[in-house]
Parts: sequence; C-alpha cells; structure tokens
Amino acid sequence: MMQTEWHPASLRLAREFAEHAAAAGLTPEAFAVRWVLNNRLVTGIVAGPRTEAQWESYLAALEAPFTAADEAFVAERVPPGHHAVPGYNDPAYPIEGRQPRN
Repeated sequence: MMQTEWHPASLRLAREFAEHAAAAGLTPEAFAVRWVLNNRLVTGIVAGPRTEAQWESYLAALEAPFTAADEAFVAERVPPGHHAVPGYNDPAYPIEGRQPRN
C-alpha cells in the first residue's frame, strides 16, 4: 500500500496549505506548528528542525496568530477526525479529536 505522505491527495493538500501559509506570511512549517498549538488537547510540541532556518520558522510560529478562518480552511480540506487521504484511518493510530482554541 502506498504511504499516505506521497498519496496524490496528500501532495495536493500540502501545496494548498503552503499557498495559504504564504498568503499569511508564514512558512508551511510555521502554519503547521500554529495548527498543532491551536488544539486545546495539545500543551506543547516536540520540534525537530534540521536547519537553523527551520528552527527560526518554528519560533516565528509562536508569534503568529492562528485564526478561526485558518481553522476553517483546514477543516474544509480535512474533515475533523479524518486523515488527509479520504478513507484512510489507521486503526492502530485512531484520531482522538481536536478542540480548537479559537
């Protein structure tokens, strides 16, 4: 079975998220960090940057707002409780939920 990271639907979503992030003046990494931190169930992240530029992008994410419009943008593309690839939810890793802060 093809890994979901390289599934055409995942790649299309990655491009859409990158464009949305760029329109807000963020890198895709910063947008992703903000999305994760905007979940009330999450109290922190484990960052593993490979470069100083990635680390700086993570730090910039701490200053960037994550709006209700951003949350809606993500939810329109990946319904809450689902994986990015339609029909693929690995039973070994169930999706527990999301509680947006905004």
